[in-house]
Amino acid sequence: MRLNGINGAYTIRVGDFKYVDTPIKLGNNDGNFFEVTLRQIQASEEEAINTCKLIAERGFINYFGLQRFGKASRKSHELGKVIFRGDYKTFCDYLFEDSELDAKAKTFGDASVFKCKAAYREGDYETALKFVPNSLYREKQVLLGLNRDGRNYQNAFEKIPKNMRLIYLHAYQSFLWNFMASKRIEMSAFTVITGDLVLASDESVGAGSSVAKVVSDGEDEEDKASLGAHTKVHIVTEEEAKEGVYDITDVLLPLLGSEIAQPAWLAATADEGATSGLGFIAHQLELDGLSVENITQHPYSAYRMRGAYRYVSSCSCLF
Repeated sequence: MRLNGINGAYTIRVGDFKYVDTPIKLGNNDGNFFEVTLRQIQASEEEAINTCKLIAERGFINYFGLQRFGKASRKSHELGKVIFRGDYKTFCDYLFEDSELDAKAKTFGDASVFKCKAAYREGDYETALKFVPNSLYREKQVLLGLNRDGRNYQNAFEKIPKNMRLIYLHAYQSFLWNFMASKRIEMSAFTVITGDLVLASDESVGAGSSVAKVVSDGEDEEDKASLGAHTKVHIVTEEEAKEGVYDITDVLLPLLGSEIAQPAWLAATADEGATSGLGFIAHQLELDGLSVENITQHPYSAYRMRGAYRYVSSCSCLF
């Protein structure tokens, strides 16, 4: 119980242990519940109540939050971007950039974040390893690799555990999803439009409907807002959009991957002459020095993203 040793405060207690047939796994929890209190609201009581009712009806944009991207100077999706590019030296360099979190790192004995990073930037990996604190686990693994071969940055990168490496790739997927969500809301706010994706049902999926399996890369097994494998999606028709068959809380957006459907309206957002069908997502990939193939056909099979789906609006508020 290391957390109980922080500041001498005993804040965590555990109990009711028992033997069971299967171990607990990531995603077994049903989620979290938070009570949020808003103070000093610069609006009338009527306006505040109406706003809360609107959020309860429509929800809020279901963005991936700070936890997905981290607090360091280089966010997790930036690290994921260079992994998709296969630029492992830049990945390692990013880890050893100065950060405002350095001063808060836990150190013991001769360990020093500042001396460690300075030595790395000078190419003195042996000295950097002497000073690296145990709290900088990723950096320590990289330094262990570089001390064996100072020119093999890919090998040093792969010293980091696989599940930790995948976090960065999934963060880049999440970054693209957030970008797509913002663009979609800009298009028609909370109104369902032709080409949107919704969860398919026996009633909504007919002989001529466009259907795709919903698959997950595994990064969101704990994320109840993302759908699991073998679910089907339906592309909203013009007639359904006009008749208001679906609500914004039904609309799904994909996390980029090889086995997911794209909203039918996405291709129309491309510049003239573009052929990828990914519209502004393809443009963002280009700005990041990437292509769709970097995401879906990476040379290392574990880094090939299949994709998943996530509701564009989350409506789980109780007022």
